[in-house]
Amino acid sequence: MEDTKKYNYYSQIWVEPRETIRRVVAENPNKVIWLLSCVYGFSWLLNSFQSMLIGQQISLFQTLFVAGVFSPIWGYIGFSLFSGLVTLTGKMFGGAGSFKTIRAAYAWSCFPYTVNVCVWVILCAMFGRDLFMGIAEHKQLTQVETAALFLAFVVRTSMWVWSWVIYINALSEVQKYSVIKTVGNIVVALIVFGVMFYLLLLFGVHGAHGVAAKIHTIGATL
Repeated sequence: MEDTKKYNYYSQIWVEPRETIRRVVAENPNKVIWLLSCVYGFSWLLNSFQSMLIGQQISLFQTLFVAGVFSPIWGYIGFSLFSGLVTLTGKMFGGAGSFKTIRAAYAWSCFPYTVNVCVWVILCAMFGRDLFMGIAEHKQLTQVETAALFLAFVVRTSMWVWSWVIYINALSEVQKYSVIKTVGNIVVALIVFGVMFYLLLLFGVHGAHGVAAKIHTIGATL
């Protein structure tokens, strides 16, 4: 008998990833894909901006504005690129999922990052621009501020781990194979992604050097 109760996807994805993703792909694999792209992209960009110490160049408002504007595009590209690799490499393991269902599994596994977004908002309210300026070296932290940063780290790490737990289960469901094969699928996709990124970086560096050399040659002849 069909369950007549309204299914709460947003609460059940935490504890029933297989059942939730099964319902999502049956209803619409693209369900709230842009909302999840915003959540993932915003969290990812702020992490990157903090590592880049971007606060030394732009204001807090500008940092949040840029992250907000580009988060849906960045998140969607991230979902699509990695899911494409998982789809291709999954054929080696006999995966049954399509690109859209595999992307849905990845996107919904990032729902815990909604908690991380809330953490970022709280940290920005507490520290302002200093949060993106190398805060530990930039200012003397109080005990409360140190505790807040430690708690934020614990929460964000926990959400990252739980996101992977959800992803492995959701991907296993759409690919229709075991957790072991699922992990293998993910590892192979990550290796391929790493190789592609390395080659792109390598060619980019050589290309930049080549352009610089040509500019230098032209300049020397003038």
